[in-house]
Amino acid sequence: MLLNGSKWLINCCIPNHLVSDICGDLEEEYTTLVLPKHRQSHANIWLIQQTLSICSHFILTAKNLLSVFSTLVATSLLFTMIVAIFWLSDLSDPNVLSADFWQGWQAGNTYRVFFEPVLWNSVSKAFTHPIDWSLWFYQPALIYASVSLYLLHKIQATTKHAPKKALLAALVIIFIPHLGGWGLLFFVDIPMNQSGPIAAFTWLSTLYLLLPINYQVINTLKTHEGYAS
Repeated sequence: MLLNGSKWLINCCIPNHLVSDICGDLEEEYTTLVLPKHRQSHANIWLIQQTLSICSHFILTAKNLLSVFSTLVATSLLFTMIVAIFWLSDLSDPNVLSADFWQGWQAGNTYRVFFEPVLWNSVSKAFTHPIDWSLWFYQPALIYASVSLYLLHKIQATTKHAPKKALLAALVIIFIPHLGGWGLLFFVDIPMNQSGPIAAFTWLSTLYLLLPINYQVINTLKTHEGYAS
């Protein structure tokens, strides 16, 4: 039972083309060398140690750690932006935000809302109101995200042997809305009550692109064996 469990765990953690050889060697050593010479409990401890050693060898690689880090960053940003959008959409009194925030907003630094204490003090209330689904479907942002994903697919196809270029293109595409929004708010005198569409395009474009681009990053790391080594 323990041997089958060890083989299943190894199968989940290592490349498919190595499973047969590694599991076969482990089973042979366990049944013919370790079990005949040691008690069952000692043999089981040995098997567990070997299984964990094999799995950690393949899991704790730079490539896999980068994939985990990328996913954590993407999901954290996604959650943070969802909370902020929920909260801002329900904001009835703009005066709860600091003067520094509004000055930063007018200067194009819309990200400063993430550093407002009042936002995080109200996280528990952000999800208590009915969801306005129309809030999450902004046509310009949807168009930009769709075109961007199509371009990224084409770029990835033409840069198969240059993963860094594909990743750089993904970063550029995801930051373009932020640079554009910052430029408009910084250089053009746009009234506060008219800046909503700019912020919506900036934030929702990023929101739509975060997970697909994270998937592309992980896929690039997995398909280029020597990239993260």
